[in-house]
Amino acid sequence: RKAGAAKLVTRCIELLSWRIDFAMNVLHAYKEFMACKLLVKDFDGTQLEPSIPVYQMWSQHILDTKSYQEDCKLLFGKMMHYDPNLYK
Repeated sequence: RKAGAAKLVTRCIELLSWRIDFAMNVLHAYKEFMACKLLVKDFDGTQLEPSIPVYQMWSQHILDTKSYQEDCKLLFGKMMHYDPNLYK
């Protein structure tokens, strides 16, 4: 879903005032983080903690609920849950 990734990167650039190169680097780290969560089956969001920029991008992705749900189903087969109380 390259279109979805572009939309997410654009959202982070506009709302978080990120530069394009930084946003692309964070996107790469976000993909790696989610792959690690899949590897350890951290679907309830209690095992792995993201870096601050990855957390910020993940938060922006989740705010686009339809896209996030579709991406999770496509990439993981189920929702990758997020508990904001764990990341303070």
